[in-house]
Amino acid sequence: MRPACFFRLFTVILATYGFAQDQVPIFKTEAKSAFVWGQDVPSGAVSSLVKDALTGSEILKLRHAGIEVSSRIGFEKRQGQTGEFVAYTTTIVNTSNENLAVKYGETTIDGHIVTPLSVFSGISKPHRKRVHSGANSVDIATLYCFSSGFLTDGNFFPLPEQSGTLTVEARSSVIVSTVIKDPRYYSILCSQDGCLPKGTVAYSIQVGTHDFIFIRPGRTLADCGKMK
Repeated sequence: MRPACFFRLFTVILATYGFAQDQVPIFKTEAKSAFVWGQDVPSGAVSSLVKDALTGSEILKLRHAGIEVSSRIGFEKRQGQTGEFVAYTTTIVNTSNENLAVKYGETTIDGHIVTPLSVFSGISKPHRKRVHSGANSVDIATLYCFSSGFLTDGNFFPLPEQSGTLTVEARSSVIVSTVIKDPRYYSILCSQDGCLPKGTVAYSIQVGTHDFIFIRPGRTLADCGKMK
Protein backbone atom coordinates (compact mmCIF):
# COMPACT_ATOMS: atom_id res chain seq x y z
CA MET A 1 0.00 0.00 0.00
CA ARG A 2 1.49 3.34 -1.11
CA PRO A 3 1.57 6.05 1.57
CA ALA A 4 0.12 9.28 0.18
CA CYS A 5 0.13 12.54 2.10
CA PHE A 6 -2.96 13.89 0.38
CA PHE A 7 -4.91 10.74 1.09
CA ARG A 8 -3.87 10.74 4.75
CA LEU A 9 -5.14 14.32 4.89
CA PHE A 10 -8.54 13.51 3.48
CA THR A 11 -8.76 10.40 5.69
CA VAL A 12 -8.38 12.56 8.79
CA ILE A 13 -10.94 15.05 7.54
CA LEU A 14 -13.44 12.31 6.73
CA ALA A 15 -12.95 10.76 10.16
CA THR A 16 -13.40 14.01 12.08
CA TYR A 17 -16.03 15.83 10.04
CA GLY A 18 -18.79 13.30 10.79
CA PHE A 19 -20.85 13.34 7.61
CA ALA A 20 -24.56 12.66 7.93
CA GLN A 21 -26.07 10.00 5.71
CA ASP A 22 -27.72 12.58 3.44
CA GLN A 23 -24.73 14.88 3.08
CA VAL A 24 -22.25 14.95 0.21
CA PRO A 25 -18.69 14.77 1.57
CA ILE A 26 -16.69 17.93 0.97
CA PHE A 27 -13.01 18.38 1.75
CA LYS A 28 -10.00 20.29 0.52
CA THR A 29 -6.69 18.90 -0.62
CA GLU A 30 -3.46 20.76 -1.26
CA ALA A 31 -1.89 18.07 -3.42
CA LYS A 32 -1.79 19.25 -7.02
CA SER A 33 -1.50 15.69 -8.36
CA ALA A 34 -4.76 14.54 -6.73
CA PHE A 35 -8.09 14.79 -8.55
CA VAL A 36 -11.29 14.36 -6.56
CA TRP A 37 -14.57 13.51 -8.26
CA GLY A 38 -16.98 16.42 -7.96
CA GLN A 39 -14.33 18.98 -7.08
CA ASP A 40 -13.26 20.24 -10.47
CA VAL A 41 -10.91 23.17 -10.92
CA PRO A 42 -9.84 24.78 -14.23
CA SER A 43 -6.45 23.03 -14.22
CA GLY A 44 -7.75 19.69 -12.88
CA ALA A 45 -9.86 16.78 -14.00
CA VAL A 46 -13.45 17.00 -15.22
CA SER A 47 -16.13 15.05 -13.34
CA SER A 48 -19.21 13.45 -14.84
CA LEU A 49 -21.89 10.96 -13.82
CA VAL A 50 -23.64 8.29 -15.88
CA LYS A 51 -26.69 6.28 -14.82
CA ASP A 52 -26.64 2.58 -15.69
CA ALA A 53 -29.78 1.97 -17.73
CA LEU A 54 -30.25 -1.58 -16.38
CA THR A 55 -29.52 -1.17 -12.67
CA GLY A 56 -30.00 2.56 -12.13
CA SER A 57 -26.62 2.66 -10.35
CA GLU A 58 -24.22 5.58 -10.70
CA ILE A 59 -20.96 5.41 -12.64
CA LEU A 60 -18.60 8.24 -11.70
CA LYS A 61 -16.02 9.44 -14.22
CA LEU A 62 -12.93 11.65 -13.96
CA ARG A 63 -11.19 12.80 -17.13
CA HIS A 64 -7.81 14.54 -17.41
CA ALA A 65 -5.26 14.92 -20.23
CA GLY A 66 -6.30 11.91 -22.26
CA ILE A 67 -7.04 9.70 -19.25
CA GLU A 68 -10.56 8.75 -18.20
CA VAL A 69 -11.09 6.86 -14.93
CA SER A 70 -14.56 5.57 -14.08
CA SER A 71 -15.85 3.97 -10.89
CA ARG A 72 -18.71 1.54 -10.24
CA ILE A 73 -19.34 0.29 -6.69
CA GLY A 74 -21.68 -2.10 -4.88
CA PHE A 75 -22.15 -3.95 -1.60
CA GLU A 76 -23.64 -7.21 -0.37
CA LYS A 77 -24.11 -9.33 2.71
CA ARG A 78 -23.49 -13.06 2.39
CA GLN A 79 -25.78 -15.45 4.18
CA GLY A 80 -24.35 -16.80 7.42
CA GLN A 81 -21.60 -14.19 7.67
CA THR A 82 -21.33 -11.01 9.69
CA GLY A 83 -20.46 -7.73 8.05
CA GLU A 84 -20.86 -6.58 4.49
CA PHE A 85 -18.61 -6.79 1.48
CA VAL A 86 -17.98 -3.65 -0.53
CA ALA A 87 -16.56 -4.07 -4.04
CA TYR A 88 -15.73 -1.64 -6.78
CA THR A 89 -14.51 -1.77 -10.37
CA THR A 90 -12.33 0.96 -11.87
CA THR A 91 -11.97 1.33 -15.64
CA ILE A 92 -9.01 3.34 -16.98
CA VAL A 93 -9.10 4.48 -20.60
CA ASN A 94 -5.79 5.82 -21.91
CA THR A 95 -6.07 7.85 -25.12
CA SER A 96 -2.57 9.29 -24.71
CA ASN A 97 0.56 8.06 -26.47
CA GLU A 98 2.25 6.84 -23.27
CA ASN A 99 2.08 3.61 -21.30
CA LEU A 100 1.06 4.36 -17.71
CA ALA A 101 1.42 2.37 -14.50
CA VAL A 102 -1.76 1.80 -12.48
CA LYS A 103 -1.34 1.48 -8.71
CA TYR A 104 -3.64 0.96 -5.75
CA GLY A 105 -3.92 3.91 -3.38
CA GLU A 106 -6.06 3.46 -0.28
CA THR A 107 -9.64 2.66 0.66
CA THR A 108 -11.44 4.10 3.66
CA ILE A 109 -14.84 3.62 5.29
CA ASP A 110 -15.84 6.60 7.40
CA GLY A 111 -12.21 7.69 7.43
CA HIS A 112 -10.80 4.35 8.61
CA ILE A 113 -8.29 2.68 6.29
CA VAL A 114 -9.43 -0.76 5.14
CA THR A 115 -7.08 -3.36 3.60
CA PRO A 116 -8.30 -4.97 0.35
CA LEU A 117 -9.00 -8.70 0.44
CA SER A 118 -7.07 -11.21 -1.63
CA VAL A 119 -9.41 -12.93 -4.06
CA PHE A 120 -9.67 -16.37 -5.61
CA SER A 121 -12.30 -18.36 -7.45
CA GLY A 122 -13.38 -21.64 -5.89
CA ILE A 123 -15.01 -22.77 -9.13
CA SER A 124 -12.00 -22.24 -11.38
CA LYS A 125 -11.12 -25.92 -10.90
CA PRO A 126 -14.49 -27.72 -10.81
CA HIS A 127 -13.07 -31.12 -9.86
CA ARG A 128 -11.55 -29.77 -6.69
CA LYS A 129 -13.29 -29.17 -3.41
CA ARG A 130 -14.27 -25.51 -3.02
CA VAL A 131 -11.75 -23.48 -1.08
CA HIS A 132 -13.21 -21.56 1.85
CA SER A 133 -12.56 -17.86 2.33
CA GLY A 134 -10.26 -16.84 5.15
CA ALA A 135 -10.31 -13.63 7.16
CA ASN A 136 -8.16 -11.84 4.57
CA SER A 137 -9.47 -13.45 1.38
CA VAL A 138 -12.74 -14.01 -0.43
CA ASP A 139 -14.04 -16.37 -3.09
CA ILE A 140 -15.38 -14.06 -5.79
CA ALA A 141 -17.47 -16.90 -7.18
CA THR A 142 -19.71 -16.43 -4.13
CA LEU A 143 -20.14 -12.66 -4.58
CA TYR A 144 -23.20 -11.54 -6.53
CA CYS A 145 -21.50 -8.27 -7.46
CA PHE A 146 -19.32 -10.31 -9.82
CA SER A 147 -21.43 -13.35 -10.68
CA SER A 148 -24.24 -11.02 -11.82
CA GLY A 149 -21.86 -9.17 -14.15
CA PHE A 150 -22.41 -5.86 -12.35
CA LEU A 151 -18.66 -5.70 -11.55
CA THR A 152 -15.76 -7.15 -13.54
CA ASP A 153 -13.71 -10.08 -12.21
CA GLY A 154 -10.53 -9.66 -14.28
CA ASN A 155 -7.65 -7.86 -12.57
CA PHE A 156 -7.78 -7.34 -8.82
CA PHE A 157 -5.96 -5.25 -6.24
CA PRO A 158 -3.90 -6.40 -4.43
CA LEU A 159 -2.06 -7.82 -7.43
CA PRO A 160 -0.63 -11.34 -7.15
CA GLU A 161 3.09 -11.19 -6.42
CA GLN A 162 3.99 -12.89 -9.68
CA SER A 163 1.94 -10.53 -11.88
CA GLY A 164 4.18 -7.47 -11.48
CA THR A 165 2.91 -3.98 -12.29
CA LEU A 166 -0.47 -3.27 -13.84
CA THR A 167 -0.07 -1.09 -16.93
CA VAL A 168 -2.56 0.65 -19.18
CA GLU A 169 -0.91 0.88 -22.55
CA ALA A 170 -1.20 3.82 -24.93
CA ARG A 171 -4.51 3.92 -26.81
CA SER A 172 -6.00 1.11 -24.72
CA SER A 173 -7.86 0.46 -21.49
CA VAL A 174 -7.60 -1.68 -18.38
CA ILE A 175 -10.13 -2.73 -15.75
CA VAL A 176 -9.28 -3.52 -12.13
CA SER A 177 -11.50 -4.40 -9.17
CA THR A 178 -11.13 -4.42 -5.38
CA VAL A 179 -13.06 -6.13 -2.58
CA ILE A 180 -13.08 -5.02 1.06
CA LYS A 181 -14.94 -6.10 4.18
CA ASP A 182 -16.78 -3.39 6.10
CA PRO A 183 -15.17 -3.43 9.57
CA ARG A 184 -18.00 -1.62 11.34
CA TYR A 185 -20.73 -3.05 13.55
CA TYR A 186 -24.28 -2.16 12.49
CA SER A 187 -23.08 -0.63 9.25
CA ILE A 188 -26.44 -0.90 7.46
CA LEU A 189 -29.26 1.61 7.86
CA CYS A 190 -32.76 0.51 6.82
CA SER A 191 -35.55 2.86 5.75
CA GLN A 192 -38.53 2.85 3.41
CA ASP A 193 -36.01 3.13 0.55
CA GLY A 194 -34.31 -0.12 1.54
CA CYS A 195 -31.24 -1.13 3.55
CA LEU A 196 -28.02 0.64 2.58
CA PRO A 197 -24.57 1.22 4.14
CA LYS A 198 -24.18 4.18 6.45
CA GLY A 199 -21.39 6.73 6.20
CA THR A 200 -18.93 7.19 3.36
CA VAL A 201 -16.71 4.92 1.25
CA ALA A 202 -13.70 6.50 -0.48
CA TYR A 203 -10.78 5.20 -2.48
CA SER A 204 -7.90 6.40 -4.62
CA ILE A 205 -6.09 4.90 -7.58
CA GLN A 206 -2.88 6.20 -9.16
CA VAL A 207 -2.59 6.40 -12.94
CA GLY A 208 0.82 7.59 -14.05
CA THR A 209 1.71 10.53 -11.79
CA HIS A 210 -1.84 11.46 -10.84
CA ASP A 211 -4.17 10.16 -8.16
CA PHE A 212 -7.89 9.86 -8.84
CA ILE A 213 -10.15 9.88 -5.78
CA PHE A 214 -13.77 8.74 -5.58
CA ILE A 215 -15.93 9.42 -2.52
CA ARG A 216 -19.31 7.69 -2.28
CA PRO A 217 -22.01 8.13 0.36
CA GLY A 218 -23.19 4.66 1.39
CA ARG A 219 -26.71 5.37 0.15
CA THR A 220 -25.41 5.57 -3.44
CA LEU A 221 -23.94 2.04 -3.44
CA ALA A 222 -25.73 -0.59 -5.51
CA ASP A 223 -27.15 -3.54 -3.55
CA CYS A 224 -25.66 -6.54 -5.35
CA GLY A 225 -27.88 -8.86 -3.29
CA LYS A 226 -30.84 -7.68 -5.34
CA MET A 227 -29.14 -8.94 -8.50
CA LYS A 228 -29.42 -12.63 -7.55
